[in-house]
Amino acid sequence: MKSGFAHGLAILLFFLGGVTYPLYRNTAVVVLLLFLAVVYGSLWHARARWLDALEAQLHRRRAVRKYFLALGSIVILWGGAEYVARFLVQTGLVEIYSPMETQLPEGAEDWRLAHITADAFREPDPVLWWRPVDRAPYNAQRMKGPVVSEHKPPGVFRILCYGDSNTDGPDHGGWPERLASLLQESAGDTVYEVVNAGVAGYSSHQGLLRFQRQVARFRPDLVLVSFGWNDLATALGASDATFQPPPPVLVAVERFLLNYRFYLVLKRYIVPQRPAVSVGNRVPLDDYLANMDAFGDVASAHGVKLVYLTRPYQEKTEAMRQIQNNWRADVPRYNDELVRFAAERNAFVIDVQQVFEDQFPNDFIDESHFTPKGHQRMAELLVERLMSEGQL
Repeated sequence: MKSGFAHGLAILLFFLGGVTYPLYRNTAVVVLLLFLAVVYGSLWHARARWLDALEAQLHRRRAVRKYFLALGSIVILWGGAEYVARFLVQTGLVEIYSPMETQLPEGAEDWRLAHITADAFREPDPVLWWRPVDRAPYNAQRMKGPVVSEHKPPGVFRILCYGDSNTDGPDHGGWPERLASLLQESAGDTVYEVVNAGVAGYSSHQGLLRFQRQVARFRPDLVLVSFGWNDLATALGASDATFQPPPPVLVAVERFLLNYRFYLVLKRYIVPQRPAVSVGNRVPLDDYLANMDAFGDVASAHGVKLVYLTRPYQEKTEAMRQIQNNWRADVPRYNDELVRFAAERNAFVIDVQQVFEDQFPNDFIDESHFTPKGHQRMAELLVERLMSEGQL
């Protein structure tokens, strides 16, 4: 065995670590061991017949050698770019692309760019713009709650909760989690699975896209839908509906590339940022109602019960309506239109905002998010209404 070939293979394995680690997150040690083993063997002239045979084949077959060298060059360039990007990001010399940023352009307020939830729990997505990461407090299915089987067992009643940050909630103790606990206390022979599919910053446009892609996979029995805050937030550059998902092949390619730091660095510095020009609401009222209608159509097509929830907030409704030059003044209107829409279509709606305004006005930590007690009261309200209306 020629030591030069062994060293070349060792170098290739080293750079292969840069290619494979972002995909599996646990191969770096294996690659390092292989690297050390090959180097050790070459230095001590250890016999490795498979390496001798491989080297002989490469020398005899020029075409195979050409392809091997081409593949090796790609691996070295790809892995090298990843190692360099990770080093530069780690040292703070460059930044990676993030679909959510807590620092806004001066004078702008686009909730597609900022939210109270930490950026570290969101990753870019070519369809949804961002999605939860697949680590705690989210599960491997990028939702909060139990990892559920795609082959739903008999006797299981599965509830999926779609919404924004008030549904997504804290790491633990959000209203979907509390709903699961309350239902299980009086479940009898029924097993209730409540999965939190809420995502901070989502509008009804994003929620619908996510629901359309998950309903056949998870086969819920009941879906709870709560949007109407982020929908009204100021849109910069274009409304949500103008962002259409790319073809499935391109989606798959970009989701693969988004695993790599060098791609995120390139995307951060090459992709142009949206212009800071206001174009109205992220989701205008007509689009919001169309999204709610589509939620109902998709649920009906899959034999799923659906319940609409108005979006609660801290301020009194009449005071909200009087806010000047701010999109928040229209939040009550979206709630009113949702109630009217549901009545016209004989759909089930729970006016959460009205209940909290009348009974629990102090159960908010800020203008639109529950306190822990608020999350508990929300869960209790849902159990009461869902049971009384025969939805469970």
